Amino acid sequence: MNITKNNLSFSFMEEQDLEVVSSILMKDSVCYYTSFGPNTKEETVDYLLPIIQHIKASLSEGKNPDRIAITIRKNSTIIGHCGLEKIDVSLDNYILGYFLNEDQWAKGYGTTVISVLLDYAFNTLNAYKVTGDCFEENIPSKKLMQNIGMQLEGTVRAQYFRHNRYFNQCFLGILRTEYLI
Repeated sequence: MNITKNNLSFSFMEEQDLEVVSSILMKDSVCYYTSFGPNTKEETVDYLLPIIQHIKASLSEGKNPDRIAITIRKNSTIIGHCGLEKIDVSLDNYILGYFLNEDQWAKGYGTTVISVLLDYAFNTLNAYKVTGDCFEENIPSKKLMQNIGMQLEGTVRAQYFRHNRYFNQCFLGILRTEYLI
């Protein structure tokens, strides 16, 4: 995968990307509205390295990987990462995730990132549905997903205990038929 869209480039993550991606996920500001982190470098590598290996194995077999980590670059500088993962309970349902370095927030890049993920999910993986989630208080992320066509499907109350309090988790989704309209 090598996609360029709106001055951003997207490629499957490689091992040499892990140093910069790890440094982004070490920041409390980036991980504040997530169920994990900030991560140590080792935690990030332990999570992402098997995904990178899955991508390589799938591609070597001539298959499209169904669990992906993508590096996001602007002018060849890594500014974040995103990914898709198949949800085990449903044959053609995927969940998306995305992280941008804090100095890249509020620049419109999130719309491009989600657009690339949805294009890959529906047009390459033939997904039936893509789901996204966010903490209810993460209004920018929630609005971003809604603005691209994802619908709020529900809120799980007090789902995560972080920063000495509970956070609600929102789930948003879009079906293939809605996306292709």
